[in-house]
Amino acid sequence: MRKSIYIILLLIHIGLGVWAVMGLAEWVELAVPWRRVSNPLFPQWLLLLHWLVVASAAVVFIWGYVRRSDGLWRAMLWP
Repeated sequence: MRKSIYIILLLIHIGLGVWAVMGLAEWVELAVPWRRVSNPLFPQWLLLLHWLVVASAAVVFIWGYVRRSDGLWRAMLWP
C-alpha cells in the first residue's frame, strides 16, 4: 500500500515538473506551440515565482524518491 502511494506521488510530481517546464518556457518565450498554461492576467514576477516553486517541489520529490531518502517527507514539509 505504501509503495503504491509513493508511485502515485511520483507520477503526480513528474506531471508537475512537466507543467512547470511548460510554464517556464511560456515565461521565457511568449510564442509557444501549445495552449498556454499560464494566466496572462498575472504579473510576470508572480508567474516566475509560481513556476519556480512548482518546479522545485517536483525536483525535490523526484530526487528524494530516486535516492530513497529517509528525509524526503521533511524536505517536502519545509516551508
